Amino acid sequence: LGIFKTLRAPRGSLKRGNGGGGRTGGRRGIVVVLFFEWDWSGHNVGIGRSERGEIMASTENKLLMMKQDLMTQAERVVNVELVERALQLEEKRKEFFNADVRCHAAAAEAVENCDVAIRSLQSSKRDADGKFRVLLAVDGSLPCNKIILELTDRLRVDVEKQIELMGQLKLWIQLSMPRIEDGNNFGVSIQQEVINELSRSEDGAFAILDSGCKYLGTRAKLGTKLLKYGNVEDYKRAIVELDRKEAINLCLCCLDTRNYYITIHDLISKNMEKLKRPRGSGVASTSMY
Repeated sequence: LGIFKTLRAPRGSLKRGNGGGGRTGGRRGIVVVLFFEWDWSGHNVGIGRSERGEIMASTENKLLMMKQDLMTQAERVVNVELVERALQLEEKRKEFFNADVRCHAAAAEAVENCDVAIRSLQSSKRDADGKFRVLLAVDGSLPCNKIILELTDRLRVDVEKQIELMGQLKLWIQLSMPRIEDGNNFGVSIQQEVINELSRSEDGAFAILDSGCKYLGTRAKLGTKLLKYGNVEDYKRAIVELDRKEAINLCLCCLDTRNYYITIHDLISKNMEKLKRPRGSGVASTSMY
């Protein structure tokens, strides 16, 4: 191991040569100091080659075991979990459609029982005419639609699980991809198409989660208007229709989630051989097309 360091001597510390009269000069000197350290045995500094090789082999074995475990889990997802989830969502879809009437009734009840109290307060500040202003303070509350909240919580569990399973299947296919080569990439294109379909399924799941936030924000704005203008019937009607629309949207989201499970299972099952071995036995195709 060799280490060198450059040091600059302070100004005036070096004397001139002949003719300098012995006085200090204004030039700076440069001193280069070299430090050398060498391990002649080859075993005392750092990790030896044999030990380094053992560590790398152990790490590669752990990584290989993790990959095999991920592939085993992914195959179980395809053969078992996707089918079970699709059947469960089919039963849940029927329950969601039956809850539409109850959701509409709950929305109407929440609007009718909205507690609004308008109080008149006298301001301590005068206006331009010198008179005290009178302010209207609104005290009230609009409860959430409990049926909507119940359906949302039940569907959220399936949507979050969908995101998890789609990501697991994407990783499985990516780990099954061969190295990049010139020809015989038809199986690789099938793998890429399945990955794109899994990504679309993930995007659909995130869109379902985002729709719940938008519904709550819109309902909160309408509720604020209703509390402020309690005598406007249109705001009451708008909240009822919004709740009914959200109930229908939840039913359709449940249907879409079920369809995603079915289509993904069907797509992977039909192309399982190409997904596992995209290049088959490794012999390039001799097709002229």
